[in-house]
Amino acid sequence: MRKLAMTVLVLACLVIGTGIYLKWFGFSSKEGEDKTNYSVTVDKEKIKADVEQAKEKLKELPGKLKEKTGSGATAKEEPKDSRPAATDEAEGQ
Repeated sequence: MRKLAMTVLVLACLVIGTGIYLKWFGFSSKEGEDKTNYSVTVDKEKIKADVEQAKEKLKELPGKLKEKTGSGATAKEEPKDSRPAATDEAEGQ
């Protein structure tokens, strides 16, 4: 139960932090004589626009990956040998 509560708390912090960074949420206060009012504004249109923009970027991602890899082959390449190449001096010893 404790792990679930921590997971929910971390996710809530991520959503709130992202929302503030992307200006999805606005905070304001209004002070009166005896009272102070705080309000939170949620920009639903900005959220929808950002979600649509993210979807478009995700749709373009496979094409960009194919361009970067060349032919777009799905087979994995064998890793290159990370050892330095042997020189004539090293082989002669």
